[in-house]
Amino acid sequence: MLKGRGAQAGPDSAYARQLQASPHAAMLREIICWWRQFLLSRDCRFTAALLKRRGDFAAKLEDFVRATPGSVLIEQQADNFLGYTAGDTDPLVAAMARTELALMRSRRQPGYRAAVMWQHDPAPVFAFVLRGLSFEDAAIAGMFRFVADAAAPGGMQWFECYPEVPPELPAGSSAPISENRASN
Repeated sequence: MLKGRGAQAGPDSAYARQLQASPHAAMLREIICWWRQFLLSRDCRFTAALLKRRGDFAAKLEDFVRATPGSVLIEQQADNFLGYTAGDTDPLVAAMARTELALMRSRRQPGYRAAVMWQHDPAPVFAFVLRGLSFEDAAIAGMFRFVADAAAPGGMQWFECYPEVPPELPAGSSAPISENRASN
């Protein structure tokens, strides 16, 4: 009911519909969204910054709240949000969400490595989210392999895939994260 999904049919459905339409329920929904927005902006700052740049953060958060189960653990909520956003139709947003999720996991799990394919150069995108430097999507187009690895300097590295994408990863940033343990 607080997620705005509508009341379930049943003996108390008239009461539930009335309660859902009340200004108090609307205020509770707004407070829940505000807190999630605040916490996810803090914990998923790269993806949130990119979504805000495009003016899509509030709508993506609202869709996420409606479509997914909640969690009292903010770490789980951040993972869920990034997993949800990794399916975005915008390849840049999807790649950033996959990358941020991979970076979080590599910090939490020793030996964890993940690779994410990007259809844009990650350097200008990270310059934007970390320092506010602008970029044009078309000017940074290309195929890049981003690797999240706690053993790498800074925990990450990326390579231009020129002229071809490495055979072990599918082309396109909509490809799922390839997860490998650092046993190679």
